Amino acid sequence: MITAERPREIQIPESRKEKALVWQLFTHFKRFVGDESRNERLSTTPDFLDSQGNLNQEWIIFNQNERRRKRDTILAANNVQPGENILPFLNPGAIKYDEEKKEWQAVDPDSPIGKIETLRTLAKEARVENITEDTKKWLEAETRSALTDIFNDYAGERFNGVRDVVKGNDFRGINLSYMASRSLYDWRGDLVRTRRQSEEPVLFERWEESENKKIQTPTKADKFFSELFLDIATSGKQELTPATEILKEIVSPENPQSYKLYLETADFFYAGDMKKTYLNLSAVAKMTGARLPEKWQGFQGNTTEFRTIRSGFEKGQFQNGLDGYLAAADSLYAGDMKKTYLNLSAVAKMTGARLPEKWQEFQGNTTEFVEQKPWVFENPNAEVETFMQVFNIKSRDKARLNLAAIRNMTRIQQAA
Repeated sequence: MITAERPREIQIPESRKEKALVWQLFTHFKRFVGDESRNERLSTTPDFLDSQGNLNQEWIIFNQNERRRKRDTILAANNVQPGENILPFLNPGAIKYDEEKKEWQAVDPDSPIGKIETLRTLAKEARVENITEDTKKWLEAETRSALTDIFNDYAGERFNGVRDVVKGNDFRGINLSYMASRSLYDWRGDLVRTRRQSEEPVLFERWEESENKKIQTPTKADKFFSELFLDIATSGKQELTPATEILKEIVSPENPQSYKLYLETADFFYAGDMKKTYLNLSAVAKMTGARLPEKWQGFQGNTTEFRTIRSGFEKGQFQNGLDGYLAAADSLYAGDMKKTYLNLSAVAKMTGARLPEKWQEFQGNTTEFVEQKPWVFENPNAEVETFMQVFNIKSRDKARLNLAAIRNMTRIQQAA
């Protein structure tokens, strides 16, 4: 029988390629968690999670109400009607990694990130020169002022008509040493996050509480993925961060090994819980208009259970017909026929295996099936309401589905 316990350790994926890809994304996530704890937020958008790790109600209210007010302002500024296209976002600028210098560099010096690189270069030069304390303070004040202008030019006036998205106080901790040492990768992330308080109008409709409620026990992983999906939705194809490029490959519907990446994402980010992985990522993706690959199916269990069922398909352990269905339910899930059917169906769809023939979903356990089967056989023309009363079933849909399942599978068994 498969237990519901999560794997204690991360499972080693079968494919080195898929393992390497998800591991790369996980290293970005660890960096994201570290940066989040020590760097101040430059955006005024409320945090995704509260201090207890729950979905922040202030964040929900902000996205439902504040975005509605900003939507009209943005549409008016672009002189378009609702439903029409608006001006594209200004990209923060692409960055590339210099293998020789071991650092990120801006591709376009005139882009927002390119201007920050210029400030960074000046800070490096000032550190090695013999300057007075007064000159140093003046340079730091000028740097903070320049940063304020760069962020506001990028994330403010163009999109929502408000100049002061950020103010000088947002950069009060910036000195020459910090400016010289901080990576352009981190600065670019700040630019993107700051812009998101004035998102593209077509996105705000998707930030609804109905999707938020589908997220199970929000974690920092959910916040990490929400930022990556937003980056996909609001950036040009050549302007994605390295982490976002990896996520795009993981959720690409064209990837033939898509389900293996699903398993590994569950292992690395959600302790193997495939149900939570699917529900949370689906909700976060839908908020930005994205979708998970059709090859990804909801699975009620963990990756250990998935691999056990996949192995069962490969070894031909699941037999056709009613007896095979009952045996599988007893051996896998203590007789739970609904969970057995749904999970074997999910594994079959994702791996290309073939679900055993003549199975039909029964919402109950094998004991209930065996108990109800003789009565259905003796009362072939019984109505659904009678079936509900005899077996104390509250839901008409469940009774209708189970009555049909018993009749059909019993008829098939007798015919065989």
